Amino acid sequence: MSGARPRGARPDGAQHRGAQPDGTADELATDPPGISDTARLAEDIKAVHGMLREAVTAEARRLPVPLTPQQLLALRTLVAESERGAEPSMSELTALMGLSHSTVSGIVTRLEKRGLVCRARSAEDGRVTRIRLSGPVRQWLHHDLHVRWRQPLAEALDGLDGARRTALVDGLAELRAALERIRTGPYGRTGEGDRP
Repeated sequence: MSGARPRGARPDGAQHRGAQPDGTADELATDPPGISDTARLAEDIKAVHGMLREAVTAEARRLPVPLTPQQLLALRTLVAESERGAEPSMSELTALMGLSHSTVSGIVTRLEKRGLVCRARSAEDGRVTRIRLSGPVRQWLHHDLHVRWRQPLAEALDGLDGARRTALVDGLAELRAALERIRTGPYGRTGEGDRP
């Protein structure tokens, strides 16, 4: 009969995956387009981040004054903040590191005892304490640690031919730009354009 739908077809166009071996109702194929690419990309980024953190951990074990990975993370976070002209408070550093306040407070205390960081009252608000890198540490972290942090990336890129290397670097730049647009847009966490 003209216009008849195939057996099992749904009027909304969704497709069934097929009968399940245990006799339960089959699942609708409702995965949005591109979800597999999103999942793969997320897993790859997670894996790369993990490998870079392993490199930093290995570097921390080789330091004359051994640091734990969390202590090194705190120092790197402070470097990143100083590069944009900021000195975070304890609560801000806690949020940036994604750890509990008590954990970060303990990390800062131990780094302070080693002369690697210091606490200073905010010039804008005397009730707020800012965490600041000591001068020699700032120089070391800005130069030496950045070089060592990037070394695994440099070695990996050296193993790619010119076209693949360019595609990788350009693709990540485009992804970063797209994420920045989302983050700073009207519905992003830093967007303020539509606030009353």
